[in-house]
Amino acid sequence: MLILPSRFDLPSQVSLLSWLLLGLMLLLFPIGVEAADTLSRSGLRQLQSQLPEQGDQPGLVASEFESEPQPEPESAPAPEAGPEPEPQAKATRQEDIQLPTGRLGEIMARGHLIVGVKTDYPPWGGIDKQTRKVGLEPDLAQNLADRLGVGLQLVGVSSANRLGKVEDGSIDLVIATMGDILKRRKIAGLLEPNYYASGANILVHKGIKVHDWGELRGRKVCLTDGAYFNRDLILRYLIHPVTYKGSRDAQLALEAGRCIGWAYDDTALARLHKDERWRDFHMPLQSILFAPWSIAVSRAEQGGVLARFVEDTIAEWHRTGYLLEREAAWGIPTSRFLTEQNQLFSQRDESGQLICRRGEDSLFPFACRNQKLLKEAGVDQGVDAEGLRGTLLRMGIDFLPLKDPFAGKVLLKGIGITILLSLVAMAGSLGFGLLMAVAHSHSPGPLRWLIDAINGVFRMTPPILNLYIVFFGIGSLVAANWGFTFNAMIVACVVFSLYAGASNATILTKAIEILLKQRHDSHVMQVLPEAIQLGFTGLVANSVNIVKAVGIASVIAVPELISAANTILTENGNTLEMMNFLLVFYFILVALFLLLLNSLKTLVAKWAAAKS
Repeated sequence: MLILPSRFDLPSQVSLLSWLLLGLMLLLFPIGVEAADTLSRSGLRQLQSQLPEQGDQPGLVASEFESEPQPEPESAPAPEAGPEPEPQAKATRQEDIQLPTGRLGEIMARGHLIVGVKTDYPPWGGIDKQTRKVGLEPDLAQNLADRLGVGLQLVGVSSANRLGKVEDGSIDLVIATMGDILKRRKIAGLLEPNYYASGANILVHKGIKVHDWGELRGRKVCLTDGAYFNRDLILRYLIHPVTYKGSRDAQLALEAGRCIGWAYDDTALARLHKDERWRDFHMPLQSILFAPWSIAVSRAEQGGVLARFVEDTIAEWHRTGYLLEREAAWGIPTSRFLTEQNQLFSQRDESGQLICRRGEDSLFPFACRNQKLLKEAGVDQGVDAEGLRGTLLRMGIDFLPLKDPFAGKVLLKGIGITILLSLVAMAGSLGFGLLMAVAHSHSPGPLRWLIDAINGVFRMTPPILNLYIVFFGIGSLVAANWGFTFNAMIVACVVFSLYAGASNATILTKAIEILLKQRHDSHVMQVLPEAIQLGFTGLVANSVNIVKAVGIASVIAVPELISAANTILTENGNTLEMMNFLLVFYFILVALFLLLLNSLKTLVAKWAAAKS
């Protein structure tokens, strides 16, 4: 037994067994060094043999790992049988091979790749029954190690320590469901292209019918404190947030019926949904507010050989569909992000070259990277698109809906709802104005005072306040007592119709009074066409104001154009382009409505002539 000395005195304290163990270690040390060296050279040769086959991926080239090529010796006739040659040739060949510098050189010398992965986030990273680290991300780590021809060591990391471990050198790289945000890029070397993306989704009971995020307005939704999308869900969809410190508490609250659903990371909800515990719940909505994931190396390695190798491998994963295949293998629903990236990285230009390949600056094109983040960082986007978008890009305009189908769909829906809401509100305001004007003219004194009071309330109260009163105030009372939820679109149409209609009623009432004083023998319906004609300019002005005001319907989660623009801005940036688009769109829309209203002036004149 080895007895620890009170001071460093080997001859007097170390037993015979300890000396034997020490001698054995000294004897085996050269053998271990030779084995490790042989393993490193074998892995390096395997890596070099793979590089010429990567064609479109210039990330790693053989010249970065080996010395100047030596000419092959001319073939010579086989020597006659004799004694075995001395192993001098092997030593010579070893000198011809140089290990890559930096972290990749350390990996090849060590003989294995060390990767940080999650162990509490299946199926992306978890522990199986044999206590092995398994999941989609460990699969990616294994693929990288296989390409390098080295072994793999997986290290469990958490959200709190993953960047610290890669920066202090404990691990070579981290693949651990890490969102790619500008703040993290200042801490570690986050690599592009992104390999996955997650968004926000909601888990609700199957008995609750929800078809659109807008239908959650005013309803209690459980949130987990700290989630990046909480603020957007509250501000954009006007949910009633019920926030809990952790996921466990939010799940308990959902089961207890304290909220209609739990809004959380869609990847986490997808794996949770597979649990038998949640068999009565589902995810009926599409994910929103996506945040791409990134693999990270240390900041010192960014732009180095290891980083380039990983980035080129990610590009190949997208192009070949490997990530989609791994996603399906782990039972994860098909990701819109991976589908789009597979299409993007498979595209070729007219010369047959891949569009998403490194340029002269060794970077991937702007379109193949995290565009939102690059814009936030002020990175030049370049011009590599064709058609209308290419023309706009050369003018310095990057209008995202022309490229992103999702953004385009959101924008078109917003335009359609804005036009529909404007038309309905204009028609409703004219109808309400005519009704109140005629009722005022036929009513006795007290009723006229009541009509004037009603018109005054609707005319003097800001429409945004009426939206809140009707939707959140009256709507909440009705929902609590009778279980009926107001439709936001209908509420907006009614509020805008009453707001502009009250002003229209005032204009028409004054016009009718003037005409009746001039024609004592006429009644209201006879002078009504002329009253409309007399007050036509004011009616047109009110209608135009309605068109310009419908944007505030977004406060009750009506997905009109302003709301659609905010969705695109939140997910992709594109601020300058979207703001200018809104300016141009509303200018054109108002101009078209003015033409429409002025064309009605001729019809009103003919109606007035027929009545007179």
